[in-house]
Amino acid sequence: MLLILTALTRTFLYKKATVEANATGQGFVEDNAIELPEHDSFNRKELAKGIAELITLTKNKKSFAIGILGAYGSGKTSFINLIKQYFDKAGVEIIDFNAWSPDGAQNIQRDFFDLLASRLNKIDSRLSTMVLDYSRKLARTDSGFEKVIRQLGFAGRLFGSETYTDDYERINAALKVSGKKIVIIIDDLDRLYPEEILEILRLIRNTADFANIFYLVAYDRDFVNEAVSSLNANVKHSFLDKIMQMEIPLPKRDHDALLILLEDHLGKFINEEHLEAYRNHILPSGFGGKHEFSFEEVFRQSRDVIRFANSFTITYSKLSEEVNFENLFVLELIKFRFPQVYDRLYESREDFIHTPGSRALHAQVYELKKYGEGRESKFEAERILRAEGYYSEPDIDLIVRLLQNLFFKFDRIVESKNAILYPMCFDRYFRYRLSASELSERQFKEAFAGGLPTMQALIDRYQQDDLLRKVQARLLQIKAKTKQEFELQIESLFYVGSHYIVSDNRRTFDYQALVRLLWNHEHAIDKMYYRKETNGLGSFLTRLFTEAVHPYIFYHSLIYYIKEDKTEVGIEKETLLAYQISYFKSHVEKEGLSEEAIYMFFGTKRDEFIPLPDDSKRGHMKTVIEKDMAVAIREVLPAYDPFYFLKHSIKYDMRNGNIYTISPQILEIFSSPAELRKVAETNSFIDETVRTEYLAFFDLSQANGFDKWTEYEFTTDLKPN
Repeated sequence: MLLILTALTRTFLYKKATVEANATGQGFVEDNAIELPEHDSFNRKELAKGIAELITLTKNKKSFAIGILGAYGSGKTSFINLIKQYFDKAGVEIIDFNAWSPDGAQNIQRDFFDLLASRLNKIDSRLSTMVLDYSRKLARTDSGFEKVIRQLGFAGRLFGSETYTDDYERINAALKVSGKKIVIIIDDLDRLYPEEILEILRLIRNTADFANIFYLVAYDRDFVNEAVSSLNANVKHSFLDKIMQMEIPLPKRDHDALLILLEDHLGKFINEEHLEAYRNHILPSGFGGKHEFSFEEVFRQSRDVIRFANSFTITYSKLSEEVNFENLFVLELIKFRFPQVYDRLYESREDFIHTPGSRALHAQVYELKKYGEGRESKFEAERILRAEGYYSEPDIDLIVRLLQNLFFKFDRIVESKNAILYPMCFDRYFRYRLSASELSERQFKEAFAGGLPTMQALIDRYQQDDLLRKVQARLLQIKAKTKQEFELQIESLFYVGSHYIVSDNRRTFDYQALVRLLWNHEHAIDKMYYRKETNGLGSFLTRLFTEAVHPYIFYHSLIYYIKEDKTEVGIEKETLLAYQISYFKSHVEKEGLSEEAIYMFFGTKRDEFIPLPDDSKRGHMKTVIEKDMAVAIREVLPAYDPFYFLKHSIKYDMRNGNIYTISPQILEIFSSPAELRKVAETNSFIDETVRTEYLAFFDLSQANGFDKWTEYEFTTDLKPN
């Protein structure tokens, strides 16, 4: 139903002066009352016209007071302005009395009669002077306007000895025959202090209760009743009934009026793509009134819409390119209506949300916490807020619906990859800028659109900012639609992976996630991206593995995970092993038998099934080093310092850190244990203290049997970490 809003005739569009002045969408929107009937976006002008006509026709012997009722910000001033537009200016004198101007309740009466006298002076100077005299006798003091009248020579006999009652009768009689209707506007009565409210009501009901005078008084009835009761607890809520001849609740707006107003304001500063998201997704899922996320109650009057638009324009200008628009909009609704919940969601998010399970960064998502109540599953936020007792039940219901919308896994939200439900994007929604520890979505999209060179430049820059992990996570989130996108995604991940090794020697790259991207089961990737090519993925990966660069650890490790997961990528297992051995040898040529080289050596291990002698179907799994790698390391051991090789040949018991043995995997790559001992004994590059300690430990382990643990106290760096 709400989608019809986009096609509604803009007959009642909000076009007040401040919006017209702000037609370019620049700057804030002023919250000014409308002045003309054509600016009436809530269709209240017909009632305003009727009230004005009845006031003009009424021949009242005493004042007639009409209360215009409405909550703060609901448009009472605008409604009164509409009424004023329908008066015949020749027969009606309109007086706006600003009750805020007087300094305290004691000055309200004086200022009121000063204003009344000054305006009546245009009609009849004698009537004006009567009002001043009446006022003086009421207050027993001269007013500023009275002094002006005296200076102009009108006072004369009028300040005689008659009582103020006599003056009242003369004023009343003069107003009856004046032929002029006096309409006095008193707006914002509900913004005054209780004493000031009572003084205004006394004026209306008593001291200024003149013929042909109408009062239009705007207020929130509950507030005024509370103010009166605070001064006199015995006063009933019917007190206003004695003052006001009638009260007119502000006409209710059309159901869609606030949404039309909101869209009008949004259209001034959000782009067309986001405006369509507002129309096609936010309206139906949020403001429809028929869906579980319905949050119509956020905006209670037009002033709410203007305040929200002014706040949102700041946030939008800073974050629109870095976040998901729908999420940002709903979060801004929370900030506008429930700022304490907004702060809590950021500062104590664990109260409301969590990340289920242990997932990699790119796959982590926030979900609303739930708890079980009987057979029902309910939101933890609801239980917490209800227990704290700060919010009403309708407010709690609205808060939960807003949160539920914010963390609901709409497909379009999940696919956006910069949604608030992704932990690595969450913080940016609460700031007006990206921090140094965040990945810019705008920069990422621009770089990806530019191809591999721009992606490599971005990765180089983010390596300096320690953001490689987030770049990796963002790349893993991509759902490539074309061969070009897929290959750019993989090439970028290879480039990031290589940088991981260079940057602090970290091995935290998510190899398994990359392997899942490369899984070509039944040629699924070939069919998706390489439809006219034979073994497209295999050819593509062959190029990447062939072009591998020092220090090779990333490529070597990736092949290890491909083989371990038995993932089909279009390259034979033997070829993958050949790449690993080639990487190992090239690395050793530049780095020697470094710790990373030994890491690559162990990266060729595999599990082998060893059957029982009498039953080939039963047996156990055994970890072995590939034979070709065993040959490769034996060849290079004499030419380099074997420290890290020897260190990692020592196996320790994780339950008891003081007992050790020689790793059976290492022993098996030699023809005999003596050959391993010879490596330590004859190598000319090894440190003598290390040599001595290793040989001592080796001999003790051999004497004890390599299949048993040996207690030993290492004093050199040979001790396993």
